[in-house]
Amino acid sequence: MHRAETVDVESRLQDVVESLESISALYGEPVICSLHPRTRDRMECLGMSFSDSDVRYLEPLGLFDFVALEQKTRCVLTDSGTVQEECSIFRVPSVTLAEQSRYFCSEQHLLQAFLAFNTQFEPVLSLAYLMHVKPTALLAACPILRKKSSSPGSFWLRRRAAQGAGS
Repeated sequence: MHRAETVDVESRLQDVVESLESISALYGEPVICSLHPRTRDRMECLGMSFSDSDVRYLEPLGLFDFVALEQKTRCVLTDSGTVQEECSIFRVPSVTLAEQSRYFCSEQHLLQAFLAFNTQFEPVLSLAYLMHVKPTALLAACPILRKKSSSPGSFWLRRRAAQGAGS
């Protein structure tokens, strides 16, 4: 966490810190926070404690250590668009702590969290993704989308056939 909208508003930063502590207490598992220098400075200025907490605040991790931690976690809470993307690639559920995502697929991260542990469904089509990677082809195939002021948001799932069915 490091974005101004998360860190610079005292009440919001306090809510995030308290939420991390609550998550640790609720699940009885450690919450690990690689603390961005900007966040550490702000927490120190506000007199927030690092030692009297169930949250393990670490010095900033290097890229490879951070990515290794992302891959081994149950879930990531972040305000970073880059971390969102990494979690999507690693199929790790993530929660975005931001007013607005800087990435077009933030709604799809909720679906990613759903699909990560649910093998009964598989993604078939994402119009937002197609609009991002193949806008000309999509608009040619679906001219009605030219009249919309926002990007399409349809995401199609299919229930997988039950294994052993029909055999």
